[in-house]
Amino acid sequence: LTYEALDREAYIGLREAGISALEKDNGFGFVSGVTSSLTPGLEEITRRRMTDHIQLSAAPFLKTYVKKAKTENRRKQALGGLIDFLGGLKDAERIVADFAVREQQVAAGQFRLFTQVKLIDHALYVVLETEIGTNVKIQAGT
Repeated sequence: LTYEALDREAYIGLREAGISALEKDNGFGFVSGVTSSLTPGLEEITRRRMTDHIQLSAAPFLKTYVKKAKTENRRKQALGGLIDFLGGLKDAERIVADFAVREQQVAAGQFRLFTQVKLIDHALYVVLETEIGTNVKIQAGT
């Protein structure tokens, strides 16, 4: 966080080190948003957040199938639930541009689900949710 603009080389250095940068100029401008990951494709915050959203949203639903017999009915429910969830994101044109879900039989009564998700291109921005009005309630400490 800086009160003075840095030069381009400094921002490049920060990005390569996995550090995000903000500039103060009549408010803050989001200059770069990177994670601490140095793995190609995982360094953008928005990509990381979209990936986490997809995985963490599906996890509670799929948790109900853990440590239970993998019957044909349960397999279809797990697969269908994941397809419904991703299909809803695609239909709403949020996060998901396209997806594929496939399964792999591991052993009798066991299976794995694999998802491939193409994220929407225009999701590379930060959204701050703001509530403004006379009836806004502000919690202490926030």
